[in-house]
This record gives sequence, structure tokens and C-alpha cells, in this order.
Amino acid sequence: MPPRPIPRTVLLLALILATACGGGGSSPTAPTATSTGQQTSTPTATTLTLTGAVTNIITGATISGGVIEVGGETATSGADGTYSLTVTASSTQSFSASASGYYTRQSSVSMTGTSVINLQLIPTGDGFNLALFDHLFREKGQNGTKRWTSQPTFEIWTQEFTCLETNSNGEACIKYQAKGTAPTIFETNVRNSIAKMGQLTGSALSGSPITTKTHSVGTTLTHNDWGTTVGTISFAYVTGLYGENNAGASGDPNNKIHIDYGANVYTDQTIHLHEVAHAVGFRHPDGSNNMPQPGIMGPWPYQWTSTDELLGRILYLRPTGSLTPDIDPTGTIIN
Repeated sequence: MPPRPIPRTVLLLALILATACGGGGSSPTAPTATSTGQQTSTPTATTLTLTGAVTNIITGATISGGVIEVGGETATSGADGTYSLTVTASSTQSFSASASGYYTRQSSVSMTGTSVINLQLIPTGDGFNLALFDHLFREKGQNGTKRWTSQPTFEIWTQEFTCLETNSNGEACIKYQAKGTAPTIFETNVRNSIAKMGQLTGSALSGSPITTKTHSVGTTLTHNDWGTTVGTISFAYVTGLYGENNAGASGDPNNKIHIDYGANVYTDQTIHLHEVAHAVGFRHPDGSNNMPQPGIMGPWPYQWTSTDELLGRILYLRPTGSLTPDIDPTGTIIN
């Protein structure tokens, strides 16, 4: 038997296009400023005593000597990892937590929020690799992470779909048509990969609910719609113009994601796991054969590793949009 071709996988991120609308005619006249004699009020300062414990996000060990800073005020965690910091300020204040051997956590704190903030800092060791984390989840550190913020629904299509039209490079199907029943092993492998969801997200996501969907023969669907609702990850066995060695996930977390499997790859469980990893936020920005180290994103043959599980868990312990090395996106309130 000739050697099996290396599968091609592709991730297509949905593009959100914003269009500004304008009418004809002259430019609107700016309103005339008027003085009311009123002065802008200054927000009232509030005194808030923050308390909590600082621990290692991987091992759970307490961190002594951690420095917590809010609005210019600082406190240091004791031998048991606990701290207490009293701040008098208004509105929202900058927040940071740092310690030797750890990446500094940066966020914001609300002066009217909860007073207990337990902190998990990311170590520079203990199996954490920032360069790999950035490669997998932040487009090599250029962007923020993307992950689900609520539990998605999994929808397995029971039909074989023939691809009637592909994109310009042939890597993605953009028009599908339902045919007969898909092979039984396809649904089995999809379910087995979904069952690993908790391991890959630190149990933030579970492998349910799973639904199945049967389309009438001849039903036509299009790319980036797929006839699914927001919050759905759908799975299809695709033939026709779709490459036999192709598999790919399209869409965006917190909207909808669709995964296709070609005729030569739908029986391979590692490819199913690779695509499910894409669906929860994993990426390979330089292609699956150009990864910093072997794992579920590549190179081929794909390997499910403890590092994948560790980094996936940390991905889901930080807000979506997290920036390198450990900066919460603008607008995040830690309390």
C-alpha cells in the first residue's frame, strides 16, 4: 500500500467587516457651544480594602513576596500568600500583581467591586512556555487570545455533503449539498474528540450538549452560515470538490464554528482532535508543520500532549483577548 498523504488542515477566521454609511449633501453644521455655568463634578473617592491569596496558576503553591499594586498603593503577600491592601480612590484603578519568577498580571479594579481578589500568577517555569503560548493563542504575540466565554453546542451532521464550490485556493468548501448518510465511524470519531473538550480547556468547557442533524437530500448550505445558530460547533463529512486529504475549521469562537473532514482523513482520530483544538482557540500561524514544538497543532503526525492540556487550561483561566505576557484586555475588571 502506498504511503498515506499528509493531511492538509486549514483554519479560516471569520472577518467582521465594518462599513460606515454617509448621505449626500453638505456637511452638518456643528452645534454652537453654550455655557451653563455648571462645573464637572469630581467622582467621590471610596475606600476599599482588598484581600486575597496569591498562588501559582499551575501548581497551586502559595506565593510569598508578591507585590499587589492598585492606584499607586502597594501591599506584599506574606508567607502564606495572603495580602491586604487598603485603597482610597474613585472609579476604576489600574491593578497589577508581580512576584519573582512570575509574569506580572495587569488588569483593572473597580472601587465599588468585590473586596476579595484571589490571584493566580503564571510562572516563568513549571512547564509554562510563553513563546509557545503566544504562538498557539496570540498569533505569535501580535494579538489577544480568542476563546469561548460560554458553553457551545456540538452539532454532528449525519449526511455526507458534496462540495459544489471551493474558495480560490481550494482549501475550503463554500457551497455544500446534502447527499446520503455519512459513514458511522465519522460520528463515532467526532464524539470521541468532543469527549476530550474538558481536558483541553481545564474543564471550562464540557463535551455536551451534543445534537445530530439530518438534512434533506439536496439541501444546499453556504460557508460562514452553515444553517447553524450562534454558539454552535458543527461537524461534516465532505466529498466532491473538497480535497480528500483536507480537514479544516472555519468561524470564530462565541459566534459559530464549522469543521469539515475529507474522505481520506475522517477516520483519523488525531485529525479530529486537531480540529477540535482549533475550535476552542488553538492556532498554528505558520502552518502545522512549523510549530515551536510537537503537539496537537503539529507537526504531522499530530500528538496530544500534557503541554497542550496545560496551556489550554491557562487560556481558559484568563479572559478572552488576553495580551502577552499576562495583560487583561481593555475594559476588564478583575473584581
